[in-house]
Amino acid sequence: MSKMPKQPEAMKRSGRPIVADFHPEEYLYRRVPTRIWPAKDSILDIAAIELPDISTARSEFGHPEWLRLDYVNQRVFKKWGIIGVQIKNIIPASCLDNGKVFTYRVSHVPLEVDYPHSEIQAFDGEQHLNTSEAVLPEELHLEWRANLLEVFETFIPPGEDWAIREEPPGSHVPETHPDDSRKS
Repeated sequence: MSKMPKQPEAMKRSGRPIVADFHPEEYLYRRVPTRIWPAKDSILDIAAIELPDISTARSEFGHPEWLRLDYVNQRVFKKWGIIGVQIKNIIPASCLDNGKVFTYRVSHVPLEVDYPHSEIQAFDGEQHLNTSEAVLPEELHLEWRANLLEVFETFIPPGEDWAIREEPPGSHVPETHPDDSRKS
């Protein structure tokens, strides 16, 4: 396990408020363990997307490489891959054959050491499905996760070393990182 680097100041909450509004072109980033995504040429498995609350980070407040730093648990995920999805591509609802509708919402859920932290949450009506008793039906659970996985994009392939930027993002639009091997 790598030693914890100094935390970027912009990653800390520092009294900043919850920001409920998301720009449709803003991205949510998610880290993916190497046991699920071992190499950039391997297929990304549905296990990368978990419900009930999918932990992510907002591009408006953080860079994708910040997801490799877990200051809550004092862990570094140096080789894990980072994927992202634009808010406008998140499927807002799914429906059972009997007409019952489940909805999905994006929420900014900042932590003291991780201001960009957000979640994609599932709801049955107004009931937030965040407990073991409140479960999304299995067929919808798998279908929704598979559909969401299709619209995720790779930001940092697994195994690539990227330097941690200290400065906060300039906007909700992801900025090119100097270590990005996809650049021209």
